[in-house]
Formats: sequence, structure tokens, C-alpha cells
Amino acid sequence: MTQASSRPPIEIDPEATIEQSPYGFLGSNAILLSVSDLDNVLNFYQRATGFRLLSEDVFSGDPAMNQLYCGDAISFRRAILKAPNMLLELYEFEENKGNPTSNMPVEGPGMTHTCYQTPASQSGYDLFKEAGAHILSTGDEPIDLGGYGVTYAYAHDPDGNMLEMEQLDPPVLKHMGYDQSPILNNTSMWLSQIALVSPSLERLMQFYASLLGIAPSRRVVVKNNRRADAIGGLQDAHILGGWFQLNDKSKVLELWQYINPKTEPMAQDRHPRSLGYSFVLEVSDIVAACAHMATVPGAQMLGEPVALDDYISVYCKDIDGNVFCLRELRGTGLVHSVRVLDQ
Repeated sequence: MTQASSRPPIEIDPEATIEQSPYGFLGSNAILLSVSDLDNVLNFYQRATGFRLLSEDVFSGDPAMNQLYCGDAISFRRAILKAPNMLLELYEFEENKGNPTSNMPVEGPGMTHTCYQTPASQSGYDLFKEAGAHILSTGDEPIDLGGYGVTYAYAHDPDGNMLEMEQLDPPVLKHMGYDQSPILNNTSMWLSQIALVSPSLERLMQFYASLLGIAPSRRVVVKNNRRADAIGGLQDAHILGGWFQLNDKSKVLELWQYINPKTEPMAQDRHPRSLGYSFVLEVSDIVAACAHMATVPGAQMLGEPVALDDYISVYCKDIDGNVFCLRELRGTGLVHSVRVLDQ
């Protein structure tokens, strides 16, 4: 739910973007999703998004993979889809194959969703519904929250992972610069956000301000807003929100705390193989980024950086226990850098 409010957003530093990070953070170039049925989930996202399948691979018996994914005898299948501005990486770890799943609750905790944006004329809501998404929002159409040219809805994929669909009117596309962007060439959908829900918004915002070295761009309170309730399929929702800008368009790190229904602390000790979402933060120098991580209160590195193909990666946890990956790209892998994807 991007900038959804019953009160005007409080502008903190609307000009702050990841480009100002003094620690070499470049932005997010991938959403990671661990699933129990790769074939089913991959088919769903291909049908709904039209994203191009870059690769589909099987990994087993690789000591480097064991180190990166924090386990022994790691075996998994992976499919990588390319959105115009990010990668969507789907993983089926052998230990998770066929395990029962449940629908992510809107109030979290953890990474509850990512967002798929489309022009209003090519509705992502319609595309996901036709692909079999389980619509969470009430009503039979996406919801016009504030009359500013964006409609919203939430849904669940076949594994129960929540996703958001935003439809943007032409003036909004123009305001974001998408009317002149390569993003709209030969595609009608792109990714826009990482959404984390916390039992303490203040603590999580301070963590990412310290990690990224930038100010949040804005904050908001959502309360007594029936349209916002309808988006989340809730009643009398009371929500606090804040954003960090990951580029100069619509890519954001979006943080929420639900006061009603209450966001509880994370009960599960998550790791890189846990079912559900994690995400990638691309860095220019992973050694320097790891050294900085060691100074951030509440940050946890789950190993040492591992060099694989055109990436050097390490998995980490934030102060809430959310898993994310630091990734430095090199060689031919630079084609998937945010410096290319966000042009």
C-alpha cells in the first residue's frame, strides 16, 4: 500500500534517495521468494506478469551453496524471472518441497509483500485475477484510495504469499517519469517495493536509516479510512507507515506497523531457506558494506561473503529478524545491476 493515508503524509526528506548512501548501497535489484511448489508458483507468475524467464536450474552438493544458504547438503531448484526493473527469484529448497503453506496475514510480521505496478489501461489486478490469484481486498475491483490516480488491491499467490497490485493513471505515470522510460517498452508491469511489517516501526526505521545512511522520505498514519480497510480486507485498521526511497521513481523500502490488528513480534527464527520473502540490497563493495554492517545495532550477518558466478553475496538479518541478502555484482552480472535496471 504505497502512501495510503487518511491524513496527509508527513514529509521528512522527500529528496532523500539511496544515491545519497555513504556506504555504497545502490538499491534493490531482486525480490527473493522461497516456495513449496516451484512449478505451480512459477506458472502463476509467468501467466500474470509476462516477465521473461532468464534461467531455471538445479543445485545440489555445492559447498559454496551450503555456505551461502546456511545449511548442510543444500539442494534446491531456482527460477529467475526478469521484470523490467528488478529480478524475481523463485526458490524451491528440497526441505520445503510440498510442505503446507498458509496465507500471509496483512498485519505481518515480516516481509509481507512486494508490489506489481501497471498502467491503469493494462490492469495488473485483472491479470493476476485471471491467473488465479486469491484476492484479499474486499469488492470486485481495485480500490481508489484517495482520488490521486492510483488504485490498489492485495492478493495471495498459490503458496499464500501476499502481493500488491497498483494501477497507475497516465498523469501518475508521467509524474514518475515512466512515460519516457524504457520500462514501458514491450511490457505493462514492473516491481516497485519491499514491504516490511514490524511490531515497532520506530525501531525498524532507525535500523534502516543507520544501515543505508539516508533519511526516510516520509511517514504516515492510516486510521478511520474505510477504503484502506477494504484494501487489506480489514475493519477499523490503524496503521503507521514510513518509506525509504530506493530510486528516484517508485522503488521503495516500505515499513509498516499495525496497531489494529496488532503486529506481533516475529516468532519464527528465519533463515535464507525459510518459506516466504527475502530481498537483495545491491552494494558497490561488499567488503566495505559488511564492515559497516558490523557497526549497525541489531544487524546480523549469517556468514561470510561467497563468490558465485557473477555475484558475491552474503545473507543477513535486520533487527526484527527479516532476512535480506547483500550482493555485489561483477562481470556480466552487471547487466542486472540497479545502475542498469533503474535507468
